[in-house]
Amino acid sequence: RCAPFFIGLYGEKYGRFIKDYRFPESPSWNRIRSMLPPGRSLLELETFWGTLKDPKKCNPLFYFRDATFLSSDKFKADESLFCSSEKSGPLTSKYPDRKTDFSIGYAYRAESLEASKSMLDLKRQIIKAHGLDCVLMDYKCTYLGPVDQMAVVGDLDEFKVHLTKNLFERIISRFPPSTSAVDLLSIEDDYHKACLNEQLRFRMVGRKELLDAVVEYCLDPSDDGDPEFEAPPLVMHGKPGVGLSCLVSNVVDTLRDRRDFKSDVVIYHFIGASPRSRNVRTILERLCNMISRGFNFNFVIPTDFVNLVTCFELLLQHSHKSRGNRLVIFLDGVDQMDADYHGEVLHWLPVKSHARIIVSMHTSSDSYQSMKRRYGAGIRDLQVPDLTVEGSREILADRMFTAHRSLSIKQMNMLMDKVEGRRPLYLMLAASEIMVFSSKQPDVSTDTRMDNFVYRMSPTSIGLCRQTFMRWIEEFPVEIFGNLVQDLICLLACSRHGLQEDEILELISHRDPRTFEGSGLDYPEVPLPRLMYVQCFDRIELFVRGGPRWSIRIVQFAFSAIVRAIQKTFFPDNFDASKLWVKLYSFAIARDRARRFTSSSAANASDMVGDAMKNIGTKNLEERYHSRIAKYLRDKETNNEDARASWGGTFPRAVKELPYHLTQSRGWSRLEEVVLDLRFIEAKFRLHMGHDLLQDLVLSVQAKAPEAARTGKWGHGHKRIQDMHRFISQNFKKISSDASSTFQLAANNSSSSTLARIALRHWQDGSIRQPWFRWLNKPAEIDPLILIMEGHTAPVNRVRFSSDGLRILSASEDSSMCLWDAFSGELIGKLFGHYLPILSCAFIPGFGGGELRGRVQSSDWTAISASRDKTMKVFDLASGQEVKQLKGHIGRVLCVAVKSILELQEDGELKRRLLGATGSWDRSCKIWDLDQDEGLHDMGGPEATNTCP
Repeated sequence: RCAPFFIGLYGEKYGRFIKDYRFPESPSWNRIRSMLPPGRSLLELETFWGTLKDPKKCNPLFYFRDATFLSSDKFKADESLFCSSEKSGPLTSKYPDRKTDFSIGYAYRAESLEASKSMLDLKRQIIKAHGLDCVLMDYKCTYLGPVDQMAVVGDLDEFKVHLTKNLFERIISRFPPSTSAVDLLSIEDDYHKACLNEQLRFRMVGRKELLDAVVEYCLDPSDDGDPEFEAPPLVMHGKPGVGLSCLVSNVVDTLRDRRDFKSDVVIYHFIGASPRSRNVRTILERLCNMISRGFNFNFVIPTDFVNLVTCFELLLQHSHKSRGNRLVIFLDGVDQMDADYHGEVLHWLPVKSHARIIVSMHTSSDSYQSMKRRYGAGIRDLQVPDLTVEGSREILADRMFTAHRSLSIKQMNMLMDKVEGRRPLYLMLAASEIMVFSSKQPDVSTDTRMDNFVYRMSPTSIGLCRQTFMRWIEEFPVEIFGNLVQDLICLLACSRHGLQEDEILELISHRDPRTFEGSGLDYPEVPLPRLMYVQCFDRIELFVRGGPRWSIRIVQFAFSAIVRAIQKTFFPDNFDASKLWVKLYSFAIARDRARRFTSSSAANASDMVGDAMKNIGTKNLEERYHSRIAKYLRDKETNNEDARASWGGTFPRAVKELPYHLTQSRGWSRLEEVVLDLRFIEAKFRLHMGHDLLQDLVLSVQAKAPEAARTGKWGHGHKRIQDMHRFISQNFKKISSDASSTFQLAANNSSSSTLARIALRHWQDGSIRQPWFRWLNKPAEIDPLILIMEGHTAPVNRVRFSSDGLRILSASEDSSMCLWDAFSGELIGKLFGHYLPILSCAFIPGFGGGELRGRVQSSDWTAISASRDKTMKVFDLASGQEVKQLKGHIGRVLCVAVKSILELQEDGELKRRLLGATGSWDRSCKIWDLDQDEGLHDMGGPEATNTCP
């Protein structure tokens, strides 16, 4: 964390000479190899690496101690008392009856004349590289004598004043305090810069051809050099752990260094780099602001998702027209986005654009499958394969060199033969485990013990992470540290956007039985001591993502594989009710048969299953961790007061994250108490979290849906949450402009409405006391208008509900169809395919069956459209991809309807059949077999058809 600064304290000792040290054979180490010939000490190596290798990149301070204290009478007396002996080594006393294990002279004097010359040469190099401004020459000190078997010097006032003053000045110069208002865009940009620099720390190996291909696409994606060419996004994909983020970072770094890109606008966004980086709405908001700033546009950037999508497309068009410079956008890890607004299917990305858009994702992800269906054969994709043998060996050699270790060719081959043995993430994790193993058992690099250790290592990154977790738990005994390791990694896995270090210390309570041994008292729980946290954090530091150095440290895992490993290790898949029911039922019957009971085996099995299901109803481990975070957040916001304390917004993270953790912990009653509190609603809007609040309400209803479907009970709270969502959606703009109007708007609802009753309760119990206007002649009935959904740019011709009522499909004159969430009103996706207005649409019942992550499954995932271009098209709603096209009418198709029927086959079985009926201006109606892609009947008529039922 202190990488920009370096403090060097130099006395007379030079350190042990290292006769030989090996560098990796990579050409990138040639310069360092030539500058550091063998025979240097570790002190000089560290000084070179920290300051002399690249003097411009550090802020050093050097302190050269005055050696006159070595001539003092007291030092000489102690030196004669405690001296070195060649037989017994340097740390012995010449007086056997005086037990000691240190030597005064050995602790302070140069080891030899050669060492003294080397130290003098090192000091000259430091002065030559950095000048005298960074050096305090010959600072004074006084020898105080041995204390606790340590030789101590004192009277360091000059040293302390100089160090404090100069270090503080350098910190202020490097990180000047901000005098302006907080700029959220700049803060977000700092997170992504930090993530970029973190990825660039790892040297990219074996990806030169891929890097050149991406750079070529950024320079000219067309085949003929046409500057007006509109290109589809470039999709970089590969298996998990192949190094997609590292490749993206190196491409960005390459473009920044090119002269022909100096005036171009390059924007990069790493999913997971910051707490706001996963939500598609905040991603679009950042991209729009970055484009507007880069091209000096005077656009007013909206905050709602629908208008942000439109604004993003307009900015891409204007960026091409306003200047001749290129716009390049990198989006890394788009398959890791939150499920809000169904952003992971990338329906918000333009089909083609003058800008160069590069997205990266895993090949097996829904995002990549969606892109494949959307673009078909025209997709521009670039697959990132596993590393070659040479590349894998180079990564292993580099990683092992940092710990002064090495692996034999046999051991490297054993690693590379594993399932993920040629992926950078796996090699990095494996090298880390090998270094830990070799540090505990020195000189085992060629030993069979190392061969056996490498052989037993898990073949996958997830399995390797699980082995690492088990090692951590062994290193921190439960008797002393409690569940420290498990609590730390599980809390981080459950946190949506990471945790601050102070939050971790308070969340993890600690009991030290040694403190109260023999007292007969219970061990009280106290916040985790920072020293214990540091010891544990040292183990996981490789796995976490760093942030801007100026910011409060937010700890979050850097790789999705780590979170999946934690879920598999500590949160095994939550029970599948049907599978568990069958297992328990079969077991109970088998037990009955073994005991030869005469009673009904099924009845006994049913009782056993019922008991098991009651136990399943209790919270699992993951839910308990979510519950712990939720309780902590609530206590921080309310200062440990009663549950009805006012929401003052003193702890913004609680206001933002509390609904999510209450939902994940299935704390329905507490969740309803929070989200139905008008003071909480006001605090959300006051902190500019109105859009987050809508998503919280949607998530809470959808999370409870599976449980409600299983029990058949939704409860009154579900209805009240729906009413709250309707109220916020209807009054979003008013509350956004004035959060204090929340209570007045709720109180002036119909007296029989949920919101009016909530407001009345607040007023009666005195929790809200503020001036407000009461609407005397307010409507007695509840406003029938629930939601206003805006997303089309032209008149809407047709609207359809899905059979389950969860979604709405609309057809418009703008030649597109929109798919909406019927509860939240959010735009799920936009469908394109016709070049003329779409006049009608319909869901195809029970056909398709795709499911979007995090949403309640619906059966109607295919739709049909009818257009003025005389065609009908069938769309897969999960991917937005056109499935088929139907032609046959010679006039515009005005309407379409779909029906699923059952037909009796010759073999006596019933078969489902999908029929579609269309009406056209060509004065005919047609019935289509949607399974066969052909028309069955043509029913002509004297007049043009106007509508279908």
